[in-house]
Amino acid sequence: MTPPQHAEPFVVLGMYPFPSLRDAWSALYEAIAARARLGGVDAPAGLQWDRDPHDTWLDPQLVLGMTCGWPLVTALRERVRVIGTFAYRSEPAPQPHLYRTAIIAREDVVLAQFAGRPAAINSADSLSGNISLLDAFGLGAAWDGPVLATGAHLASIDAVRSGAADVASIDGVTWTFQQRDAPGTLDGLFVVGSGPWVPGLPVIVPATAGDVDVAIWRAALAHAVADPALAPVRDRLLIDGFVPLDLADYDAALSGLRDRHA
Repeated sequence: MTPPQHAEPFVVLGMYPFPSLRDAWSALYEAIAARARLGGVDAPAGLQWDRDPHDTWLDPQLVLGMTCGWPLVTALRERVRVIGTFAYRSEPAPQPHLYRTAIIAREDVVLAQFAGRPAAINSADSLSGNISLLDAFGLGAAWDGPVLATGAHLASIDAVRSGAADVASIDGVTWTFQQRDAPGTLDGLFVVGSGPWVPGLPVIVPATAGDVDVAIWRAALAHAVADPALAPVRDRLLIDGFVPLDLADYDAALSGLRDRHA
């Protein structure tokens, strides 16, 4: 079924849609949009929160969005253009735009002991929730045991904590947000491993966007993440910078994962 489409141009940056952070995302986007308008882009006034981001990636009314690295290098490819990614403050990384997952369990034992046991994944096409889990265990295209599809990383955390699943791979930024803002939700859980280092969530525009618009958005994002006045906003969002990237950068970074988990 085709997802419902917006009648007016819109922007979605809701891959970390925690209610406590929505005002910070809105403040960051307002600064980005103001700068983009100075460059000549007709940026919508505010963010949309009423739709699953997955349903927006190919909506013809999408102006600026955020996706996951795995759909980008598989289903989306030439159907969107990549602006870049935020550099998040989750843990020290080899390069600013890289991050990795926290593999969690209720038992603090070696990772191999969870092979074949019930796993929670947010979705099959998730780089952090599924592909990173498979890679950490040296598996191919599918988990070798029962799988519970939860629909969200927070739901996967709950599934492991409640005993509905024994192991899950959680987006590292999500895990850091929970450690900071809701540590009680992590009681009884242990990080027993990590996924591979991968580029952060891609910020995208439609495939029809021209090179000039891409350059304007990149400049607007870079300006917003360097603005001293927005430092408190960036602190709340764990954002340290913005790194311009193209599809080719994601292809290069994820080629090994595609070979192993296609």
